[in-house]
Amino acid sequence: MNGPNFVAFMVQATDSRVIADAIARNNHLPFASADSITVQKNALQREYQKLRFAQLQRRLVFDALLRRVGARAEALMREHADIGGCCGAFFGLDDSAASTAPRA
Repeated sequence: MNGPNFVAFMVQATDSRVIADAIARNNHLPFASADSITVQKNALQREYQKLRFAQLQRRLVFDALLRRVGARAEALMREHADIGGCCGAFFGLDDSAASTAPRA
């Protein structure tokens, strides 16, 4: 459930044109696509923790989808989409660069 594989799974599993379009739009936003992750090389342990947290969020989304709890899946995806902009400080990272990036 990493990067583009997770996104492709989401599109295929839901068979939803709305989700496919939303992800396509998201991939054109700066710092928003799954392959636009930036890493602070001087804080690799904390970056690793942030990535593990993101992976946990994806697993929770997957679980919510399996249980057909759409509202929870949506809320988790919204939070997951903003991890770069809101959670850096939680992990002791400098998220000043991310906080100036436009958000969807």
